[in-house]
Amino acid sequence: MLLFAFHASTHMVAAGDTWVAMACGRHFSNHGVDTVEPFSFNSHPAGPSEETLEKHPNWTHGLIKKWHPTGWINQNWLTHLIFYKLANWFGDGDSYNYNTLVYWKFVLYGLAVFCVYAAGKLLGVGDILAATGACFAVYIGRTFYDIRPAGYSNLLAPVLILLLVLTVVKNYRLIWLVVPLIVFWANVHGGYLYASIMLVPFAGIHLLLRLPRRWTLCLGFVGLWLVLYLLSYKFIGNNYYLQVQKMLGNDVSAPTLFKDKTLII
Repeated sequence: MLLFAFHASTHMVAAGDTWVAMACGRHFSNHGVDTVEPFSFNSHPAGPSEETLEKHPNWTHGLIKKWHPTGWINQNWLTHLIFYKLANWFGDGDSYNYNTLVYWKFVLYGLAVFCVYAAGKLLGVGDILAATGACFAVYIGRTFYDIRPAGYSNLLAPVLILLLVLTVVKNYRLIWLVVPLIVFWANVHGGYLYASIMLVPFAGIHLLLRLPRRWTLCLGFVGLWLVLYLLSYKFIGNNYYLQVQKMLGNDVSAPTLFKDKTLII
């Protein structure tokens, strides 16, 4: 498994945002995390401005500035800072040691392949099959593995799945570990939204399983119907679908879910 993780990590870095991350990390290291974007002349100004705050009570101005700033909101600020610190700490004087970022990549995907393997083992999969699945997972994603913030999502997604499996098979209290995981994830990459997407069906399925069998089947079919209905609505309302229909000479328009504030079923 480690050989496959090593091979996956040897893909050449092709992401230009690696260097953007380094520049942002240097800015955060020197000036702190702020909302002033120093790299572009037409970025959103830092705020909120006094004019924007006028419509709110005076006592809320400080809270709004602290908890709802506007301007340059760098979702990946912590990854950028980590990249810069790694290259700077292990560098020599004014020169950066970029090899440390490569080592970061090796460690990241080594941990990722272990998490996939561990999740498979906890689910009752045999050693060989679990290892094969873990190796296959890192192998097929090799071309997407760059030194960039998305690497953390590639690791934290299997970590989340491992935590959910541990919650089910070991102790339900382990679900609370998801909280610090998401807090960290939200500061290193925007892929933390995956956690919210996964927790909804996880909680929903386990809620249904605790209900009487009759209610489980009833609510399960209702939920399945609703999902399929919304998916069909999304497909029919797709702009490409509408364009194809117009090319075929069909008079179609985008569907609507609501009419006169009433859900159309």
